[in-house]
Amino acid sequence: MIKTKPEFISCNAPKTGCTAWKYFWEYVNTGKRWNQDLIERNPGVIHDYNGDQIKINGGINPLWHNNRSDVEIINMFETIEMVLVTRNPYVRFLSSFQDWLHRIGKKETEVPFSLFTEKFLKFQRDGEDRAFFGNTPINHIQSISNFCQVGTYNYTILRVEEQALWHNEFLEKYNLKEKMDEYESHGNMVYSSGIRGDASVKNNTEFISGRQPWPSQLFNSSHHRDSSGKITGYYTPTIAKKVTEIVWDDLLNFGYPVWDGTVDNFRYV
Repeated sequence: MIKTKPEFISCNAPKTGCTAWKYFWEYVNTGKRWNQDLIERNPGVIHDYNGDQIKINGGINPLWHNNRSDVEIINMFETIEMVLVTRNPYVRFLSSFQDWLHRIGKKETEVPFSLFTEKFLKFQRDGEDRAFFGNTPINHIQSISNFCQVGTYNYTILRVEEQALWHNEFLEKYNLKEKMDEYESHGNMVYSSGIRGDASVKNNTEFISGRQPWPSQLFNSSHHRDSSGKITGYYTPTIAKKVTEIVWDDLLNFGYPVWDGTVDNFRYV
């Protein structure tokens, strides 16, 4: 929950640029801020910090709204606005694969993308091969819909590929522009649009058509692996068909185009 006016809930699933936002949400809610150079080198600081706070608090997440009663919090879910940032499911699944390789210390020559896809599809269908993924967090691979319980809760959907179109209005709507300006004045960064004010529709055709994400500058951490730019180098029609089944709920819920694995047919949105 974000302590602003109006209050709202933000679900930031793994592999959606969530880390940059989580640092900003901590700043908004508590005023705590880390040096940008530090968190770019070690983006997991925020997750370690949250884990430590839970331990200190006896296993309870010490969020700012915990002074409300359980009944008040439950009732809030019926009225409060809820926001969800999404990412193209095919790109996010590839990003999850690259993240998984890094976590378990393996190379693509040992576990190719095709094998990873096959194993996860079996796991998703019937729970087979869970041991294959080791102790890595499965929620970094499972769909955003699963992580954020889409269907149980109603969200305003924001596609990360279109952030240049919604970022400023989002800050204005929730009165966060001043907080963002303060945060960025210390050298911290969440996002910066690359749209030129004098650009014509012709200049933006590839972005409007979804062939490319809208230009931007993002939080550049050591976990960034440019999955978006590698999408056509990993997928084949066979792999794309399997991944389509894996991420079907995200395709359906967030309006991303189904892809057949053919390079010329891929669209980010």
